Amino acid sequence: MLLADSPERVHVSAMKNLADGGPLSDRELEELEQFLLETEGLEDAMDVSMLDGFLTSIACGQRAVLPSEWMPWVWDLGRGEAEPPFEDQRQANRILSLVMRHLNGIALTLTHTPEEYEPLLMEADGAEPVVIVDEWCVGFGKGMSLDARGWSQAPASARDGLEKIRQQQASAGELAATVREVHAHFLVQRLEAPALAVGGGSQEPERRTDRVGRNDACPCGSGKKYKRCHGSGA
Repeated sequence: MLLADSPERVHVSAMKNLADGGPLSDRELEELEQFLLETEGLEDAMDVSMLDGFLTSIACGQRAVLPSEWMPWVWDLGRGEAEPPFEDQRQANRILSLVMRHLNGIALTLTHTPEEYEPLLMEADGAEPVVIVDEWCVGFGKGMSLDARGWSQAPASARDGLEKIRQQQASAGELAATVREVHAHFLVQRLEAPALAVGGGSQEPERRTDRVGRNDACPCGSGKKYKRCHGSGA
């Protein structure tokens, strides 16, 4: 287990290696899936397909949501509060780098070769395998909720597709087409409005209604005390 103040050091280390290693291999995806689903203490973590949808939403939205905002939801889908119970800093760096590399791979594909983008979906076993889109759609919807204002500016032509994603009724082909369209639309806005690219207009999802103490962990998920993070000017 890491010390209470370790996550901020771990995050910094992982972010520096954001682009290292390229897209995740099948073995690395299995490694990440195993950590998310089998680690004791992560009772409501995303699975890999849900994570793929979530990171895709982060990669193609209007605003570049910061890791300190979205990372806590990977470990705790319902509340965004649970801390990942890493065994040591080496494991923390490894898992965080896998998550960040996957995000980076999605973003690079959508930016440079969007025709090659495909969502990572699960298949149900059977005589005829059935593609499962629900988990991916839940993840994408959670990502949208982190910047509801920005997603309200999605192009009209993509709104039916986005609604199908929210309702978990889209086909695999519809998912990819909608993602490519909204990414291309918002990419132009990010380039034209630099403030959006660095997290301007941040919106925090609701977590709790009680007052945060200055020595409590900051609700943003950075791992810092509130008085040294968003409460520094209070």
